[in-house]
Amino acid sequence: MKERLTPHHALAALARSEGNLPFVELLAHGTLSVEMYRPVGQDLQTPHTRDEVYVVVSGIGEFVNGGQRKPFEPGELLFVPAGVEHRFENFSDDFATWVIFYGPEGGEKSKALSHRERGWGEGTAKSRCLYDMDSAAPSSTLRAPRINYGAGSSPQKRREPLPRFLK
Repeated sequence: MKERLTPHHALAALARSEGNLPFVELLAHGTLSVEMYRPVGQDLQTPHTRDEVYVVVSGIGEFVNGGQRKPFEPGELLFVPAGVEHRFENFSDDFATWVIFYGPEGGEKSKALSHRERGWGEGTAKSRCLYDMDSAAPSSTLRAPRINYGAGSSPQKRREPLPRFLK
């Protein structure tokens, strides 16, 4: 890989890609595939054969997933099980998202493994997991946490730059 996997580099690769497609694959390893996706005007995608995760880079809009509609914003993580109809709607012109496909055709069907089963030591995955996907509806959504900078402090007073979705 010659370029870094940053939103800036990924969007530049998408602009250079041939075929005028709204996506470009940037990384492939085993069952893992990482793409940058930036539809123009409307999202025409159809259900995929593998599980996927979106991480919204920029823009706002609505995400329809398995018949449920929810707003999305930069920094948001969206999960779509294999075979579920989904699309982005009413999105802003600057909308772009990472797409991460993984796992076998048909999606992963197994329950969450414990930390011990994964070789991570004691405890269970569910006891430390913020969002249990096994009990979630198809439109599973995670939002970036809001950060408390303490009394009298704000992100503008911090010296190091913050990611765009935390500003």
